[in-house]
Amino acid sequence: AIDASGTGGMPGVMAVATPLPAGQLSRVALLYLLAVLTISLALLSRDMPLWIIGVGLACVIWRGIVYLGRWSFPSSWQKAVGVTVCCVGIAAQYRTGLSLDVYVALLIIGLSLKSLEVYHTRSAQLFLYIAILVLMAFLLFAQGFIASLSAILQLALIVASLVAIQSDPRRLTEHPWAPLKTAGVTLGLAAPLLIFLFIVMPRLPPLWAMPLQKQEARIGMGEDMSPGDFSKPSRSAELAFRAGFLGDMPPQSSLYWRGTVLDEFDGRRWKNNSDSHFHWQNTGSLPKPQSSSLYNIVMEPHGHRWVFTLSTARLADERISTNGDDLFRYRQEVFEQVTYDVWPAETGKYLQELIAAERQRYIALPNTGNPRARELARQWRQAANSDDAIVRQALDRFHQTFVYTLEPPLLGADSIDQFLFETQRGYCEHFAGAFVFLMRAAGVPARVVMGYQGGQRNLQERYVSVRQYDAHAWAEIWDPPKGWQRIDPTAAVAPERVEQGFAALFPESPAFETLLGLQTRSRQTLIGLLSIKLDYLDYLVGRWVLGYDPERQQSLLRRLGLGSPQALLMAFSIGFLAMLATFLLFLRLRDTPQRQEDPLTTRYRQLCDQYARLGIPRQPSETPVQFAQRLMAQGLPESHTFLAISAGYEEWRYTPGKTGNPDLSRLIRNLSFKLRWLRLAR
Repeated sequence: AIDASGTGGMPGVMAVATPLPAGQLSRVALLYLLAVLTISLALLSRDMPLWIIGVGLACVIWRGIVYLGRWSFPSSWQKAVGVTVCCVGIAAQYRTGLSLDVYVALLIIGLSLKSLEVYHTRSAQLFLYIAILVLMAFLLFAQGFIASLSAILQLALIVASLVAIQSDPRRLTEHPWAPLKTAGVTLGLAAPLLIFLFIVMPRLPPLWAMPLQKQEARIGMGEDMSPGDFSKPSRSAELAFRAGFLGDMPPQSSLYWRGTVLDEFDGRRWKNNSDSHFHWQNTGSLPKPQSSSLYNIVMEPHGHRWVFTLSTARLADERISTNGDDLFRYRQEVFEQVTYDVWPAETGKYLQELIAAERQRYIALPNTGNPRARELARQWRQAANSDDAIVRQALDRFHQTFVYTLEPPLLGADSIDQFLFETQRGYCEHFAGAFVFLMRAAGVPARVVMGYQGGQRNLQERYVSVRQYDAHAWAEIWDPPKGWQRIDPTAAVAPERVEQGFAALFPESPAFETLLGLQTRSRQTLIGLLSIKLDYLDYLVGRWVLGYDPERQQSLLRRLGLGSPQALLMAFSIGFLAMLATFLLFLRLRDTPQRQEDPLTTRYRQLCDQYARLGIPRQPSETPVQFAQRLMAQGLPESHTFLAISAGYEEWRYTPGKTGNPDLSRLIRNLSFKLRWLRLAR
């Protein structure tokens, strides 16, 4: 016969409900474990290679067939082969080096293979501990509202599984949903403590950080720019950051989010060489602005030190430094979500003159290459009487014959010449690189700026979601009276790209083909409205939960009057006592009978309690009359009256159709009064 856990035996033979051996899992508990594994695979299905998820599903199916009694557990050599194949596969998948992805993949493989040998309670506990580590790893990849809600539900299932593996098998078979109820109550009781500790515990920086390969691959802008090397740029719908405005939102055409500056051209590639020429100052040492911030940024992990702001920005954050030229850098590579506030900069802060060395750097070009572009710029310089005239000629040229496309042809050695005079097809990097080359060849200091332009605007909640497909490149030229001025040659070719966003120009892009993608959001459908609300909840979670940094914590504690250590200790004590009282109240309510007790029964039970205080408690097996007769044998006072009362109560309590008895209730009340006085007299 098959045993009660379904883990072995002859197929086709009816299971016999025999008691399980000590420590063996029940069938219901095993189903809980398989549910934990299945949901763990679902949570990481977007972030792990498909073959790893396939291995996990194969293990679920194998263990399910063992559960049905069709197959047996894998043998030792089958386990060895499975482990070896998976390790070789991980080594081949992540050959570029160690990262957190490798360790997460090992956890998933370990959890999956462990399910094939889960048989006893001890191995089930180890399985669930690994599942908790996998759940923590999932939060490295996603931390939005949906991800947080999914993690809470998975945690509840893991707790329910821990309850299930320790439960009595027979009771668990009769009430298979009881562990879920217990897990819900447990997490509900822990929630106040969790919220309290989240608010008051010190917010410490991470002790270490390791990159995820996914973070490095999804970024829409890089450290350098080489137009013409790739015929089709990658466009991802991954979120780059969100910006919430306190006042009115700027128009779409003004949303130029600066990230980094490329100031060196080697004939093929634009590079960032400006960071080393600047003196970086920590913005936390600057005077904190007295006015309210303009907007708040919730920046996603991107693996670089860039900090994105609009032009003429000011920050006051210990974690961020500035070079005084509208560029900001985080203290380390960003591998976690970062939140910061941005204030308007003081007027005239960036209007200094370029020194000779800086001017030379911003007009420098290779000695050779792209002769036709150099000649064109020389002609413009000879014919024009100002830098503005040269800029207008360049923009007019782009506007007349150039085409914006995401599939431009590849370019040769003299990429600028070939783009300007032959192909004339490209995207923002082509236009920005060619424009800056022409300006420098004409003697106008210029540089390429990399960042993002636009974003999906939520006018009702006043925030912008900027995604990787919004990555953009534009130019800045030096205007002596005004400083660095933004010039976007892409706007001269495809103004809808700047005024309406990337989606308006390429509505059929694969980036929008998801169920809750941007195209869906633009439609007035139930799914579209749901997508907008979920995006807003993600923004709130990022700003107020994930963005709850030490500065925000100190500000909140000061407003709550908990700024001093003494006040914080008092809050801890009060919070602990409140949670203890809540727990004791829960225990009291849990032990209270669920059925409303009849008033006559309540009075009779209280009368029995009074005799218990005199030294003779009622035994659970005694009827009312038997208890009264024992009292008479002991010679307790008023026992004859109590016997009459007990006989009347027993007849009323166990005779069908009997209604309330006012006389009996009066007798009980009088006897209770006499006993109370007797006890006081003693």
